[in-house]
Amino acid sequence: MESYIPSESSADFSLPTKCKHHGWRVNEDFYHYHGFWCYSFFLEGTMKSQEHFQVQSL
Repeated sequence: MESYIPSESSADFSLPTKCKHHGWRVNEDFYHYHGFWCYSFFLEGTMKSQEHFQVQSL
């Protein structure tokens, strides 16, 4: 996750909160991001998708 650098134009950007959780997948890092908990390997793609998302009209 340290490799991801958000653009400065991202007004509502917030860094995820890291939490070590021992449960379903032992010793996996969970991150709390915008109200959701996700694994570290999903977080970078999620953040990039949100940054580059553009609404298209029909």
